Amino acid sequence: MKSVRRGLVLSLILCASLPAQRREMRMGPGLRPAIQLHEDVRIYVRQDAVYLVNADRTERVVIRGDRTLLVNGHPVDLDDDQSRLAGAYHEAAVHVMAETRAIAREGARVGLAGAGIGLKAVTGVFRLILPGYSTEDLERDMERESARIEARAERLEAKADSLDVILEELEGLHDALLDAVPELRELNWL
Repeated sequence: MKSVRRGLVLSLILCASLPAQRREMRMGPGLRPAIQLHEDVRIYVRQDAVYLVNADRTERVVIRGDRTLLVNGHPVDLDDDQSRLAGAYHEAAVHVMAETRAIAREGARVGLAGAGIGLKAVTGVFRLILPGYSTEDLERDMERESARIEARAERLEAKADSLDVILEELEGLHDALLDAVPELRELNWL
């Protein structure tokens, strides 16, 4: 039964800690998930655009899928290298958000499966009344189910670790884009 409790606790901890990984997840405008990349920069994705918004939401940078860049609604002329950086930044941010959503969904599933162990334990207790089903059978069933959920949680943790690598890449692209585009350097918050 220790493994059942351990599996449930692992699942709940994993689900609770995923959004609080290295970067904090926040809600962007329209209740969209946002990544707080730096202290004053929140990133969110809407349709085919990546939005970088300052903390008080008075200024924003938009990077569209077609590699165009807008600063506070004004288009910025980009050379080929700047355009490639903007495109890479857009792709990385979209990928991060998609992976974050997938991890959150799977985390919720793992958490529900962990909670399901409790329900299976309750039904297993009732099965103990029946002949041919012992406490050893119940413990074996619970340990098997717990091991299955722990394996899912470990795979999910590996996905979260790979997401951290992608987030570091996004940070590098953020800094490179900031260095390459003078209009972005002029923004104090970026």
